[in-house]
Amino acid sequence: WLTFFTFAAAVALALPAKANTWPLPPAGSRLVGENKFHVVENDGGSLEAIAKKYNVGFLALLQANPGVDPYVPRAGSVLTIPL
Repeated sequence: WLTFFTFAAAVALALPAKANTWPLPPAGSRLVGENKFHVVENDGGSLEAIAKKYNVGFLALLQANPGVDPYVPRAGSVLTIPL
């Protein structure tokens, strides 16, 4: 009986699972999830500094912004920040 009551209690107390859902990216894009945008200032620093500011990986930021100079991004550039 102890096994039965243990099983019944476990089933009764089990919480339903919940999964996050994200919209699919456009065709050809590898970015999934929520993205923010950052406008590079005159002394905005490198992509590494911007990645550190948003707590994202440098390579993820680089892949999300192809064609942007990783060392001196042009002022006024709008960067995609993958979160």
